[in-house]
Amino acid sequence: MRLFSDAVLRFLQDHHLPQVNIFGYSMGGYVALGLAAEHPARLQKIVTLGTKLDWSPEVAAGMSRMFDPEKIQAKVPQFAEMLARTHAPADWKAVCRYTTAFLHDLGNGHRLPADTFGRIAGPVTIGWGELDNVVTMEESRRIATQIPLGKFQLLEGMKHPLEQVDAESLAAFLMTEFG
Repeated sequence: MRLFSDAVLRFLQDHHLPQVNIFGYSMGGYVALGLAAEHPARLQKIVTLGTKLDWSPEVAAGMSRMFDPEKIQAKVPQFAEMLARTHAPADWKAVCRYTTAFLHDLGNGHRLPADTFGRIAGPVTIGWGELDNVVTMEESRRIATQIPLGKFQLLEGMKHPLEQVDAESLAAFLMTEFG
């Protein structure tokens, strides 16, 4: 988490952005929430979608199965090809292995501390897609209530994989949230 947070802070500094709104998809939302608790002056508003908020060894193990490069290559070769193109020149299989290790770290206690969400001072919308098979509505609602200016937003017809999210619906949601 620290590497992701530091990368975002470095980007803000390098681009002379003292305060920003952030849309965080999936793990990006988790990183944004951690940043908001640690650096409240840098983040004006956060909107998340598909952000896993409950971490345990069992959750991490289940999610890790989705990142098995051999299974991906055997069962969904076109997805493997897309991953290879997206992550080139890096080895997409290594990216999958690093992601698996990161998920296990989250599941084994390296997640955001329990008090993180209550320390977020700015407005946050926790978006959840009704067809999301990774994140539950319950965890999204619960965390939204722990954030002082948090709210939950159901997005009808939204799935978890960003490639399967309707771009027009997502844009409308973000326009509404960020004004």
